[in-house]
Amino acid sequence: MKGAKKRAKEFLWKEEDGTYLPTGELVKYPDGFQFSFVRPEADWQLDDDNWDLLTEQLMRETGSIEHIGVFGGFPETSFRCMSKDQSMEYAKLFNQHSIFDWEADAKGLSLEESVVRNPKHNRKEIVDYVRVIEKILRDGRTL
Repeated sequence: MKGAKKRAKEFLWKEEDGTYLPTGELVKYPDGFQFSFVRPEADWQLDDDNWDLLTEQLMRETGSIEHIGVFGGFPETSFRCMSKDQSMEYAKLFNQHSIFDWEADAKGLSLEESVVRNPKHNRKEIVDYVRVIEKILRDGRTL
């Protein structure tokens, strides 16, 4: 799983927003929820090895594969999870604005209607990635 941060950065300013496989293939799913751990502070708190560790851990915890989400030209490592509750718990842990509902998108609902807002989101709050990495190393899990 080496190189997850670099793979995400390769999508910087990609012309089309969406969810991609690391190969560059745009994907859509009939169900599940997409979430990310990436916030602006991830760049300075997570070196390449810890980005990889977090990617591997979240893949294990959710059964997902690695995805690259792009919104407004900014890429992030993201994951598909079948549980709305579990996805929202990750959104809260990583102070994400929202998760993406694939089923709503597959039904043709608008982007606004396909987004499930995180009621705990605080745009001024900084995620303590060091604490999360320490928990993974100590307990073998993020939550």
